[in-house]
Amino acid sequence: MPRLLELSKQLHDHEALSFDVAHVTSAFNFLIAHPAHGDVFLIELDKSEEQEAIGFVVLCYSFSIELGGRIAVIDQIYLSHDWRRQG
Repeated sequence: MPRLLELSKQLHDHEALSFDVAHVTSAFNFLIAHPAHGDVFLIELDKSEEQEAIGFVVLCYSFSIELGGRIAVIDQIYLSHDWRRQG
């Protein structure tokens, strides 16, 4: 959770959004505890036999009449600035 919150803070700073750590922590904890509503995925890089979290994706699940079933909506996606534009 600490690294996820760091990355979320970076996203909020990048988008010039206010960051309420209690609110964001609560939202992440809810999704982690209730996977039927969504998932939080860390984007990790294998580096020198260690994994470094360099970003995250938040998926929220809904239902689409048009598509006839459950869908996933990307609610948030973030990749650390140093790892962008790498091809």
